[in-house]
Amino acid sequence: MLDSNDLLVSIKKAATEAVEASQPADFCFGKVISTNPLKISVEQKMVLSSAQLVLTRNVTEYKVDMTVNHTTDTVDLQHAHSVNGNTDVYSGNTDMGGTDEPHKHPYSHAHSFSGNTENSSANLSHSHKYSGRKTFLVHNGLSVGENVVLIKQKGGQKYLVLDRVVNV
Repeated sequence: MLDSNDLLVSIKKAATEAVEASQPADFCFGKVISTNPLKISVEQKMVLSSAQLVLTRNVTEYKVDMTVNHTTDTVDLQHAHSVNGNTDVYSGNTDMGGTDEPHKHPYSHAHSFSGNTENSSANLSHSHKYSGRKTFLVHNGLSVGENVVLIKQKGGQKYLVLDRVVNV
């Protein structure tokens, strides 16, 4: 004959088995074994293909718009010239192609010469200012050999790739 304690244990056991049978979301670890097509080996038991994977922005390449106001590092381009006469300072705009929308960058550029310019070296140190809203590509895609953490969807049909695992 069962007492109330036995009944409580039986109910808890049945509830635990019901939860485990429904396969609620759970996390697991995997290793990237291919990037094109994407394949991730999960805990050395199975290989997930791209059809089973849902990627977060943490593990993909993406573009981000940023507002910048910078000056490039000074570049020292020491080299020799044979020059007679003076150099001109030029200010104006450059037409830049190769992007989605052609655009112009205002600039000012000059070369400073030290010493005798007749067959001697010139100091061509300079930097450039750039500012405004710019689009940058963040190279955050997965690479072969990286370890990742995943969340398994209830039922186990899809896996959300959350992020890389960092070893400390």
